[in-house]
Amino acid sequence: MKKIIIVLMALSLLLSCGPSLRYYTNPAADISYIKRVAILPLHNFTRADLAHEKIRDILETELLQLEVFEVVDRGAVDAVLRELRITSPSDISPSILKKISQELNVQAILTGAVDEYQTERSGNISLAFVAVSLKLIDSKSAKVIWQITTSEKGGGALTRLFGVGEKSLVEVGHILIRKCLETL
Repeated sequence: MKKIIIVLMALSLLLSCGPSLRYYTNPAADISYIKRVAILPLHNFTRADLAHEKIRDILETELLQLEVFEVVDRGAVDAVLRELRITSPSDISPSILKKISQELNVQAILTGAVDEYQTERSGNISLAFVAVSLKLIDSKSAKVIWQITTSEKGGGALTRLFGVGEKSLVEVGHILIRKCLETL
């Protein structure tokens, strides 16, 4: 009986350990005026060539599903960026941000980076791992309204112990982005 209790306690400890959400919300910000947002291309700090595009798609889907903001179609966003000759997220200054906002008639811009997008091997199982940094920026002031940095692994203690519940990178991306947007 003692061994069972020890095993259950160990499992409970393992299951409770998880990635933490680190986020900031500007206390002076009132997001109720935000009706329309644009999602800019994300930085890609991973070895996966299209990780930033995949996470941007997931971000758009999850944001649309929330039905909190109208989301500008990425084709329209990309067309404005081409028109302004913006080739990298690093090229976007506060003055460019204001031009983009005016062209797209948005009150806020969502931008950020994909920090990790990979599958890690752990024994006989593969664990998807995704990490992002996102921020919502006010179009008029160029001030950060909300920012988050977090990660998610595709499988918990049960996956590591028993090999059940593995998730793909896309599934982990959706879970991660949903958790991020819940803090907004």
